[in-house]
Amino acid sequence: MGPVPQAGKLLDVDRKRRTLVVFDSTTQRLKTIPCALIEERAGMARHDRRLAGRRFPRVDHARQTITLHLPKEPVLLTFSVPPDYLALPAETWMLGDEIRYYFKDPAQALRMMNVTKTEIR
Repeated sequence: MGPVPQAGKLLDVDRKRRTLVVFDSTTQRLKTIPCALIEERAGMARHDRRLAGRRFPRVDHARQTITLHLPKEPVLLTFSVPPDYLALPAETWMLGDEIRYYFKDPAQALRMMNVTKTEIR
């Protein structure tokens, strides 16, 4: 299987529409949150030395911003959300790992791979 996948509540980041989709555990529903993009740095791969020692997401209550690293694209985003959403727990802004599984019977997975944390190359 490889590394155990990490679940996250941030499901989608739409930079064109400037929205975030998160799973709200209190209502057990998806919630679309408007955001204002402050900074976008492209070309920030997972092993970039500028990201060394930094953990994401970073919630800055003083500046009212959230910084995320999207390793699949690779981009570093800093955005702001309305103040009532900024009070949500930090795990709300965590991206989950992408997994793939192989099956013949949909009720039973034969193999599973954590694509986010597995280096294929």
